[in-house]
This record gives sequence, C-alpha cells and structure tokens, in this order.
Amino acid sequence: MFRTLSRYTLCALLLAGLPASAESPPSEMDLSHLGLPSASSVVVIPTASNSPGHNGAYFKTRVVIHNMTDWEYEIRAILCGPNGYVDDKAISMPANGFHSWDNFLKDIFGYEGNGAVVLASETDFLNGGGIAGGDIAVAISASQFAVTAEVYTDSRNGRYTTSVVNGVPPEIDEGDRAFNAGISVSQSQRVNLGVFNFGRSRSKVTAVVDDGMGTLLETIEFNVEPLTWAQKPVTVPVENGMIQWKMAGGTPYLWTVLVNNRSNDGTLVWPVRPGYWWGILE
Repeated sequence: MFRTLSRYTLCALLLAGLPASAESPPSEMDLSHLGLPSASSVVVIPTASNSPGHNGAYFKTRVVIHNMTDWEYEIRAILCGPNGYVDDKAISMPANGFHSWDNFLKDIFGYEGNGAVVLASETDFLNGGGIAGGDIAVAISASQFAVTAEVYTDSRNGRYTTSVVNGVPPEIDEGDRAFNAGISVSQSQRVNLGVFNFGRSRSKVTAVVDDGMGTLLETIEFNVEPLTWAQKPVTVPVENGMIQWKMAGGTPYLWTVLVNNRSNDGTLVWPVRPGYWWGILE
C-alpha cells in the first residue's frame, strides 16, 4: 500500500520493529544491525562523487544493483546534492539480474559533483513532473534489491577505494548524539565529515572535535535543508582525537572519512550511538 509523502521525504523510513522475543526469526532490520548483507526495497547511498579531488585525484562512484527477485521492475534513482534535489531517473532491472556502473553519477544523471542517491523500487509520482512538480508516494515492496557502492580514484599505483555501501544498507542516525573515536589529522592524513538530511525539516548537526582527553579543538556546524548533502573538513591537527556529533531536527545520515593525503585512499566510518542495541535507543 502506498503512503503519499511530501517530496522532501521520498520514502517511508522503513525498517521498524524487532522480534517479539529472543526466539523470533531475525528481521531484515536485525540483519542490517548485525552487519549482515540484506536486500531491501529502498537503499540510500549517503555520499557519492564524480568530482576532482586533492593531488590530482578524480573521484568516481562504482555502483552495483542486483535484482533479487524472479520478476522485472523499475528502480527510481533520486539524486540529491549540496542544494537539495537534483534529478531522478528510472532504472529497469531484469529478473534475477544486475547492473553495474563505474561512474554512476555521470552515467545515470550526467552529473559532476558530490551528493547522495536514494534508490527505491516502488514509487509513484503524483501531479506530474516528478519530485520537482509534485509529491511522491513510496511503499515498502517485495521488489527487493542489493546494492554495493564505492567511491574510488585511479592512480599510477593502482586504484584506491572507499566502501560506502557493502550490501548492508547504511542506517539513519537517530537520537541526539553519536561518536567517532581515534580521529587523526596531520600532514599525511585529512578527515572529512558529512551529512545527508533524508528528512522533511532542516537538520542542525554539530561536530565537536576534541583531543581525546576532553580538550575542545574545533566545532563544525551543519545546517542542512531537506534532501541536501553536505561535507566539511576537520581543519585542526589532532592525533587520536574524538568527534562528538549532536543532532537536532531532520533525519540525518552521518559519516566520517579518513583519507591518506598522498594516495587519496580513504576509509569511511559510521558514527556509533551510545545505548544502541538492535535498533533501540535505551
């Protein structure tokens, strides 16, 4: 059954509910929390790139989408950038088949820059004109698919990649705080912090950087409109420091990327929320 939502929502924020008891079979959400790959009818790629970077790097995004069903259907790919909604395209998925793209943002959208992508197998644009011209209805569907996505750059020494989605759909950062530990910024390494607001209202996100001993080094603020992507660097030197995220409003995805300045090889780290167990904030 479809739910009609504002264009600033795009899809039901699915994944709810846990087993009634320890003996109940694990749900799709439980498997995701346990770090196990699972198919879904909606997957968000919170950060993707088709853009030049530091030291001559050019970052692209490789995406693989695998239809896990015995029937053909369409996936709606919705691109959101630093200024909000950008474009949406239909992708036809063959039964039990897959598609792969080495530069997803260019190949699907003809887009150069950075942003987030929402993939949904059940959408219905209302009032015509797609998202820009009306609302969108999205439903949880049996038409499920699996996604892997990685941002990479090629160099004379080979390819360096950053895994963004590895078959486990990233989780929305619910609650009002989260943490990244062991963060270092130096001549050899940089750190970028990112937010994608998947919600209907503005999201205010603050990243407090300290030296790991409680001494404040820097405060980075994000005011992110609905369906908008943003990323900022940590600008102060720090060794094995801490980032405390504070969130208010919206529905944000958060990430931290540690990048080697020489090779541009990166590691994406999702924040950890305290008191979080199998989808429940205690």
